[in-house]
Amino acid sequence: MQERIGASTRSEAAAIRLAELRDLRAEERLVHRIVTATIALVPTGAVVVAVLVFVATRIAGVAAGGPVAMGAATGALVGFFFGTWAGVLASTNDIEDTEARADADRGPGR
Repeated sequence: MQERIGASTRSEAAAIRLAELRDLRAEERLVHRIVTATIALVPTGAVVVAVLVFVATRIAGVAAGGPVAMGAATGALVGFFFGTWAGVLASTNDIEDTEARADADRGPGR
């Protein structure tokens, strides 16, 4: 009887370790995608908004220095937001698959 309980506990512990490893890998991919998208979108957002503000100041005929700098800073924040958002959206399927596997490993009624 003791042998059966020990084997059952070992197999459950192995299943838990496997589930934790899947979670860890999904979280690592999530962080990687967020960082990658943010690195790409922060400079892009800064340039796009700075150019838009530059064009607007040229059309209005006012000095462009301060507004362009504020536009670049705003664009960097926009890039950070959308980079984080894009990274999370890109990882949604990984996280859902991990949760579905965990539910399947638990079995019915658990």
